[in-house]
Amino acid sequence: MFSSPAPAAGGKGISKSRALAPVAIRQILECQEDILKINNIEVQVVKVLGIIKTVDIKSIKISYTIQDPTGTIEGISYLETDTDTPETVIENTYCVMIGSVRSQNDTKHIMIFNVFPVTDFNEIMEHYLAIIHLPLKANTLDSTEFEQKPIKQEMLSSYGTANEKLSDVNYFDMDPKFKRVYEVISKSQSESGISMDELFSSLTGKIQRDQIRSALEYLVGEGHIFTTIDENHFKSTESPF
Repeated sequence: MFSSPAPAAGGKGISKSRALAPVAIRQILECQEDILKINNIEVQVVKVLGIIKTVDIKSIKISYTIQDPTGTIEGISYLETDTDTPETVIENTYCVMIGSVRSQNDTKHIMIFNVFPVTDFNEIMEHYLAIIHLPLKANTLDSTEFEQKPIKQEMLSSYGTANEKLSDVNYFDMDPKFKRVYEVISKSQSESGISMDELFSSLTGKIQRDQIRSALEYLVGEGHIFTTIDENHFKSTESPF
């Protein structure tokens, strides 16, 4: 459904960082560029939190209208098969939506990677504080640090415990080897995520290196993981750390 980024020269990394940041819907709607930027930080994956106003389920996709205090935007999730089960998100409840910003006919929408209900109302305040904190923190970083660390983990909001959110990933159609790689990444408690060398070491004798690289391409492309301090460190989008 989502094109995977091409590997870097030599096939040793992921060429496109998947910087993730909490944003207000108004920031998306007022962005005049192709890529959303926050203080010169390019954001490929956004996290919005708001109230689901409408849910429109069709044969191949589900359209959600989500509203926060700053605006309203549509989120679209495509179903891979007719038997796919829609996410357990209902109208007039708070939810978290993670995805990439797309534009069609000059109208922006979110291509959803993950959507799930808010179970703790502290998440709402945490999200809005994170939106305020991100540009303030970015102002304290010099240009060199921007290049090396586009978005620090401390600038991102958490997504609950790993065990709570692992169930949100659809494993039924995922290659078992990809699933194994995802689980190893999700268990990392490092601020900068797990490095590719650590992945190779953890999975030695279990999965070949070229298969691990293929798994990383797939997981990044599907929005399950993103790169952190460089193109060879990875973290789950649902990591609480």
